[in-house]
Amino acid sequence: MWISELRIKNIKSITDSEWIQLSPKINVLIGKNNSGKSVFVKSIYQLQNQKSLEDSDIRIGERDASIEFRFKNYDHKLVKIQCPYEDNLEGYLKNFHYDIVRIEFNRGIVNVSKEPKIFRKGNSSCLSMPFSDKEPDNYIYPLLSKRKFVNYNVLVSQEIVSKVDDTFTKEDFEEYYPADFDGNKKEIREETDKKKRKKLKESLIEQVIKWAKETPEDAKVKFGKSAGEVIDFISLIDKSLCLVNS
Repeated sequence: MWISELRIKNIKSITDSEWIQLSPKINVLIGKNNSGKSVFVKSIYQLQNQKSLEDSDIRIGERDASIEFRFKNYDHKLVKIQCPYEDNLEGYLKNFHYDIVRIEFNRGIVNVSKEPKIFRKGNSSCLSMPFSDKEPDNYIYPLLSKRKFVNYNVLVSQEIVSKVDDTFTKEDFEEYYPADFDGNKKEIREETDKKKRKKLKESLIEQVIKWAKETPEDAKVKFGKSAGEVIDFISLIDKSLCLVNS
C-alpha cells in the first residue's frame, strides 16, 4: 500500500498544491525556504499523528483547509476502517466506491476530528480511517529536524540515519552540482552578505533544475560524477526500504 497522489489546500505557504503524483520508491523534495517542504512531510505524517498540523496552520484569511490522498494497492486489512458492518467490511467497501482519503481543518470550530476519512465519490458520506501510531502497527516513520525519529525506534533506518554525518563530505549541497556550475559555486563561496548569498543559491538551483530538465542524459552522467556519495546514500535507503517491505 502506498500513497500515489497528494493534494494540500490552504495550509501555511500552500494555497493549493493541486494533485501531486508520488513514486512508490523514493521522492525527493527540492525548494526554497518556506516553499512548503515541511508542510508536505507533516501532511503525510498527519495520517498517523493528528497533531502534526493544527487549525493554526490554516492560511491567514482562510477558514478551511484540507489534505487529500489517493492510495494504490490499498489493503483494508492493514488499516482498520471504522464502519457499521465490520463482519462484511470488504463487501461494504466494494459498494462504498470511495475515491479519496481526506483530513479536514476548520478555523474556529472546536473539537473537530482531524483523523483521516475515506469519502464516497461525490463526497456524499465518509468513514473514519485511523492509522495506528503505535509500533509495530504504524506505517510512517517521520524523520524531521535534527535527523531524529519522532517517538519511534527503527533499527534498520536508524542505522542509516546515524551514518549521515559521516557520509557527506561537503558542507554546502550546491558543491555537489557538476563542474558546469563551478563559477556560480565560487561566487556563492565568496559572497559574505547572507541575503545576497541566499539569493545566489536560489538562482543557482533554478539554473540547475532547468539544465537537468533540458539535458537529462547529460545531467545524469555529470551528477553521477559530482554527487556520487549522495546517490550512493539514496541507493542505500532504497535498498533498506525494499528489505523492510519484503
